[in-house]
Amino acid sequence: SACMMRISKIGSYLFHPVWIPSIFIFFVFFRIKTSVYALLLSPLQKYVLLASVFCYTAVVPLTVLWLAKRAAWIDSFELKDLKQRKIVYSLLIIYYIVIAQFWNSWEYLHLIRTIIYALSLSLFTIVVFLNWHSISTHMAGMGILTAGLLFFLNPIFDSSFISVLACFILSGFVAVFRLELKAHSENEIYTGYLTGIGIALISFYAFS
Repeated sequence: SACMMRISKIGSYLFHPVWIPSIFIFFVFFRIKTSVYALLLSPLQKYVLLASVFCYTAVVPLTVLWLAKRAAWIDSFELKDLKQRKIVYSLLIIYYIVIAQFWNSWEYLHLIRTIIYALSLSLFTIVVFLNWHSISTHMAGMGILTAGLLFFLNPIFDSSFISVLACFILSGFVAVFRLELKAHSENEIYTGYLTGIGIALISFYAFS
């Protein structure tokens, strides 16, 4: 229906991969009460760091994308043209790797560096396989979010469990949104989610 299509478009925008680092940091800083970051950082530090992550990983890339659209360098924000998608994703990969080095300067903020690395590696994987198999970038992002939060899961039922459960549920909604919009097949949805989870697990083990 038209209503479901509208909801799916809004949902796809709200859970676009560029928001994933910010959503992840929000969960870790403010929702998972037992995380070391929630316990040690002051409220001001948390808000400043979240705002910085939001600006560098979302606002800057989206602003550049908007300017590219205005200059007619890309046809649409959805990047339906594979060549344009490859170029934009490749530039994003380079940009994310560069800004990850900024967070690398503070050892206790390796968490931010790691989630940005995971997003970069996911985009790289998607670009590599783009000619043979389309992988859902939205679901890769949700996979990263899910796997990242799993590292903060406690054996007891607490806010960390609720956060992970909420992420699983949100992932299901995002999958429905992408299918409703006919942006991907079920196979591409599953592949994207598993890709994100796998790369996030590797990133957190390797860089944390």
